[in-house]
Amino acid sequence: MKGTSREAIKRFKALKKISVVVLSSAAVFSITLPAQAVESIAPRYIAFDGKQYEYYSKAISKQPTWQHTAYNKGSSTTQKVTYKVSREKYVKGSVSTAAEFGLMKTAVKVSAEVGIGKTVTESTTVSFAIPPKKNANLAYGSQKVTTSGYIVTYSRGNVQSKKAINGNWTYSAYSSMSEF
Repeated sequence: MKGTSREAIKRFKALKKISVVVLSSAAVFSITLPAQAVESIAPRYIAFDGKQYEYYSKAISKQPTWQHTAYNKGSSTTQKVTYKVSREKYVKGSVSTAAEFGLMKTAVKVSAEVGIGKTVTESTTVSFAIPPKKNANLAYGSQKVTTSGYIVTYSRGNVQSKKAINGNWTYSAYSSMSEF
């Protein structure tokens, strides 16, 4: 069954290539074709009416809000440390409506922790285990996305308007430890 489907797809693609060659030849050599032949091989398009976000820049990065160096070089045992830390969850930029922000999130494929125009401070505790005979750089903060682009409005597949827009928002917390 699968082999038959593949063969049918190959035949369809070959027929499609042949029809493009026939139409091109007809145009170059001014050959007239019957109307039925032209209609059966004419390209079709799907009309699109609506809005979408089209970005020209997208950057995902870490934004540390707390950093610390923990020392355990002189010890032969693992040192467990706990710190109280905080960070901001936010949505900022020129994005002004929830609908526009929804289009942005869909296009860049990154969710948000809070709603549009909101900033929330979150406090928590983080724990690390510093290995014996090591020191470590510790960090805690937010993972964020920054994007710029356009909200594009289409009517029947044609661009009707473009609105420049940018946004940056946090999508999760992170903590890291690098030993030295």
